[in-house]
Amino acid sequence: MELVIIEVYMPLNDKIAMKKLQQRIVEVVFKRKNQTQIAIMEARI
Repeated sequence: MELVIIEVYMPLNDKIAMKKLQQRIVEVVFKRKNQTQIAIMEARI
């Protein structure tokens, strides 16, 4: 089993950057192996 931890900073006022970040996270999740678990940690300031 493999564990992938993704820690991201979500910009509050930048909708374009937020959309790109969300798309990249979805891409990583869908391309993972069956034995891979993913934890996403979100930080907002």
